[in-house]
Amino acid sequence: MIRFFKGNSTGIAERFSASLIFNILRSLISFIISILLARFLGPNEFGRMAFLLASFFAFKNILDMYSSHAFFTFLSKKNRGQYFIKIYWCWMAFQLVFSIFLVAFLLPDNFVTGLWRGESRTLVVMALVATFMQQSAWQSASQMAEAIRKTIQVQKLGSMVAFAHLLLILILHFLNYLSLSILFITISLEWLIASYLAYKMYDKHSKDSDSIFAIFQEFWIYCKPLIPLAWLGFFYEFLDRWMLQAWAGSREQAFYALAANFAFIALIATSSIIKVLWKEIAEAYDDKDLKKVEDLFKKSTKFLYFIGAFLSGLCLPWSKEILYLTVGSEYSQANIAFILMLLYPVHQSIGQISGVMFFATEKVKIQSTITITFMILSIIVAYFMLAPENSYIPGFGMGSKGLAWKMVMMQFIQVNILVIVISKIFNWKNSFLIYQFYILGGAIFIGFTIKYIIMNVITSLVLAMLISMLLYFTLIIFIFFNYPVTISGIKKQEINKFFN
Repeated sequence: MIRFFKGNSTGIAERFSASLIFNILRSLISFIISILLARFLGPNEFGRMAFLLASFFAFKNILDMYSSHAFFTFLSKKNRGQYFIKIYWCWMAFQLVFSIFLVAFLLPDNFVTGLWRGESRTLVVMALVATFMQQSAWQSASQMAEAIRKTIQVQKLGSMVAFAHLLLILILHFLNYLSLSILFITISLEWLIASYLAYKMYDKHSKDSDSIFAIFQEFWIYCKPLIPLAWLGFFYEFLDRWMLQAWAGSREQAFYALAANFAFIALIATSSIIKVLWKEIAEAYDDKDLKKVEDLFKKSTKFLYFIGAFLSGLCLPWSKEILYLTVGSEYSQANIAFILMLLYPVHQSIGQISGVMFFATEKVKIQSTITITFMILSIIVAYFMLAPENSYIPGFGMGSKGLAWKMVMMQFIQVNILVIVISKIFNWKNSFLIYQFYILGGAIFIGFTIKYIIMNVITSLVLAMLISMLLYFTLIIFIFFNYPVTISGIKKQEINKFFN
């Protein structure tokens, strides 16, 4: 969508445009799926599903150890041969088989029951496989296609799978077959097929000059500084959701999961550009084109922050009304968590771009040190936010609200430190600290002001929402096109080039 990313490559703008369009489509479908599941399953079942999937999303860090990041970085630099690809997918198969064997046979019953809060071993294994297919197999296969700039094809495929999933959920619900076990089996099969099709898109060279030892050494050098980060990452992600489940229950888990699902819609633009940006930064850095690296980082950072702030200002004033109209009164208690999580994607986008900078330029030791420090601090803060007041070390017992507060506060601090460190490494001028306050603060102020004015004129809630959001959108776009450099770092000429 954005021509200013074009640089020397004629494909960046087109790939980002396609990625953005398909991510909007897929996010809309995922948003509908999330609402339907929240309604069909109810808070307790929806909370159980969210906990199981989140726990294995965290678990994959232990075995993956950032090897998937290394895989995509190496593929982005140059096309690799069949042997290299085969070795990596053997490693992926090992991860799946070992994980299933561990959970299905090795772990004692009381350990499984305690860790997954009374869930059956069979259901836990089903959740494991579903998460692996969607978060590991699909991610690696789609990265292969992204690495050779087949963004459009892989985005089409992902959108088709999401649409098929929506149809299957509707069919299962109307046939009264919708359950967590059936849902996990459906997810596994969908993303297994999608992963195979994405894998076939990659043009593998027939000849390989590297031995298995050389490939192992290449991955080891990249991943070694990140292994402690990966293992700690498991405890960081798992403990957040485990403490919430153990001390607040499935309903609070559902409230947080629902708020997070809504909030992640604001990351559409980020998810659209992230792999494209990773590919281009890795290639530009390998070619020693540091000016292009700086241009890609700064413009993407400002633009994505603006998008996040824009969406927060649009939705935050209407948070209570959005929840009521979409998922009903059962989830009214999720409002505070929802408000807080609407702020989370604003800085999350910058965190992802900063992570791409470290991974694509292979400065992973610095990334690992900063992230490990914040993970440890985050676990401590999460404990005090979630632990009951009558615990041996008392906490605030805030449930989903506490976890949302922790996520927003810790990320704000971490992201600003990451941007400062990157600016120092590459000797760039950093003006992001001041920029973020007037962009986010301005968007939220405009959103609440328009709501206040409209609500005093129009009595119909839905009509007031629609007119308010339309006016907000129009005003923000007007400001953007009149002050593009100040707001997003994009020049008017670059905008005109894109639309022409």
